[in-house]
Amino acid sequence: MKPVWQRWHGWAIAFHPSLESGRVLIHTEKEAFIRSQVDSLLPRKSMPTKAQKQTVLDAVNRASAQWRSAFNSGDAAGCASQYETTAVMHARPFGTFTGTEAIQGFWQKLIDDGFAEVQYVDPEIDVLSETQAVLKSGWTMNNARGVIHKELWVLQDDGQAKLREDDFEAQG
Repeated sequence: MKPVWQRWHGWAIAFHPSLESGRVLIHTEKEAFIRSQVDSLLPRKSMPTKAQKQTVLDAVNRASAQWRSAFNSGDAAGCASQYETTAVMHARPFGTFTGTEAIQGFWQKLIDDGFAEVQYVDPEIDVLSETQAVLKSGWTMNNARGVIHKELWVLQDDGQAKLREDDFEAQG
């Protein structure tokens, strides 16, 4: 499928029809304003039913708990198994890691350096569709703290949720 280009206040913006979330990621200083304007141009998908939302929430909560359990037990392979094979992880300030092998390597180094005991602080889950949800949260661990800007969880054919995008920041 080819992207659909639209002009908006001098910007050329591509909307790709295959994006399940129907959202466009834009990084500018006017991001919030632009996002609100772009979102208003996107065709609206039907909202998931209450039962569909609950299915997504349950799957995300289970998968997120499995990820935390794997990390806290020093299992980098278990952490990486919670990601789709082509997932992208933005770990600020460390870099961007693509694919489960690179992601596993990042978590293994962190575990080897003595990091453990991760906990999420005030997590929020926003169900986007009958197959996707975004988790945002603060986090703490024994040697660091930070914020999760976006974990995009996607339901797989087997009903389990996996991370497609992970964007977090260590702040101390």
